[in-house]
Amino acid sequence: MDYNYKLTAKQIGWAVDTVSGDDLRNFPIERARSRGSLCLLTMSTAALITYGWTVSKRIHVAVPLTLQFVLGFVETWFYTVYSTLLVDTFPDSPSTAAAAASVVRCAMAAAGVAVLQPLVDAAGRGWYFTALGLWSGGFGAIVILLIRTKGMEWRSKRSLIVELNHC
Repeated sequence: MDYNYKLTAKQIGWAVDTVSGDDLRNFPIERARSRGSLCLLTMSTAALITYGWTVSKRIHVAVPLTLQFVLGFVETWFYTVYSTLLVDTFPDSPSTAAAAASVVRCAMAAAGVAVLQPLVDAAGRGWYFTALGLWSGGFGAIVILLIRTKGMEWRSKRSLIVELNHC
C-alpha cells in the first residue's frame, strides 16, 4: 500500500510528507489504494471458478487446497486494502466505518450461506462456482472502476455536505 501511495503521488507530482502526514482532500487516495485490484480480482475469479470444477471433478485434494490458499491470500489483500481506504475516507469516524463494513460483510455472508445449498443442489458445484465467480468478479470489477473514477468526486461531495451541516 505504501508503494502504491508513493507511486500515485509521483504520478501526480505530489510530495509525500512522511513527518506530519498528507492532506488527502486533494489526493486521489481511491486510485492509490485500488491500484492492482483488477488484476487480483481476475486471479480471484479464476481461482474460484477453478476451485468449483476441481471439487466437482474430484481432482486430487492438493489442487483445491492450493486454490483455497490463493483465494485466502487475495481476499485478505482486498480486505486489508479496502479497510484502509475506509479509514482514509472517514478519518473522523474510522471505527464507525469499519463496524458498518463488518455488518454489511456479515449480512452478505449470511445471505450467501442461506442460498448456497439449494443452488449447489440445483446446478452442481462446478456451475455454481462458475456463476458465483462471474457474478462476484463482474460486480467487483464495476465497483473497483467506480471507486477509481468517481471515488474522489464522491468523497469531495460528502465532505462538502458534512461541512455545510456543521455550519
